[in-house]
Formats: sequence, C-alpha cells, structure tokens
Amino acid sequence: MSDALQTLTEADVRRLAAADPYWRGRWEYLSVAAEFARSVPGARRVLEIGPYTQPLVIGADTMDCRVWPGGPKPTLLHDATETPWPIADGAYDLAVALQVWEHLTEFGREAFDELTRVARYAVLSLPWNWPGENTHSGIGWETIDRWTGGLLPYRWAIAGKTLKRVVILFDLEGS
Repeated sequence: MSDALQTLTEADVRRLAAADPYWRGRWEYLSVAAEFARSVPGARRVLEIGPYTQPLVIGADTMDCRVWPGGPKPTLLHDATETPWPIADGAYDLAVALQVWEHLTEFGREAFDELTRVARYAVLSLPWNWPGENTHSGIGWETIDRWTGGLLPYRWAIAGKTLKRVVILFDLEGS
C-alpha cells in the first residue's frame, strides 16, 4: 500500500454531483487541491475544515460547525471562528479548507493563526476575484495576505473558467 494520501477522484466527484448539485463544476479546483495535498511529504494526519458532505482526503478528521444532511457527523463539531480550537498544537501534518475562509468573515486572521498552530501544511481554496457584494466577492492577494499575515504560498494555482478559484498550499512553518 502506498504512503501517499488518498483523495477523491474525478469519478467520485461525478458520482457526488449526480446526487447533489453542489458538487457540479467543482472538479477543476478539487483536482488541484488533491494534487497539492498528495504532494505534502509524509502527510498522514489530516484535518479537513468544513468539507460539506465529503472530505477531499479520504479518512481525514473533519471539523465543521454543523452536520450536513447526507454527510457524516464531523470528527469535531466546532465553529472555526471560535478560537482557540479544541485541538492540540501540531496535531496534524496537513489541514485542508476548501471554499471555507470566505465564510469566516472578520475571523479569517484568527482562524489562520489556529491553522498554523495545529498543522504543518495547509491547502486552501478561495473564490478568486468574483464580482458582487458578498463574502465571496473581491477576494485577491490583499485579502489573502490579511488573513494569512502575509505568509507566502509554497504553491498556488488558479482553477476554473468562469468562477475562478485560487488553490494555495502553505508551508505553515514558513514558506
């Protein structure tokens, strides 16, 4: 058996999309996030924050503020805006948060500080410069820098055609 993390595949996402419209059109950024997660050296302990009904990383512990219909109960039922998180320092090799940070509003910086406390690496995806007047709009490097305290990405990519997302891999001990 390989030591590499197992992640959702395109076929998995197609199956999920057939049952739930939420998953439609998400493979473009999920595939990048999966590649970034699998590239983390020696990652075994994974926390996925707000994974909706299915984490990207198979077997990951999950943290969410609610139980989603059709999904499993989170490993940790906790709101990421409430800090400190009830997780030990350095408990995880990797944290994954896809399409989550824009929902944390003014608590993004505090939540990122918690992320750096509990994990060695992180993969985040965010709406990229979406138009409009809501929590998903106008997210670019300035907002990301504010949330991350200016921590430089280890890797990043823009995914999608119309509604683009930025997928970022952070080395939380300093890129």
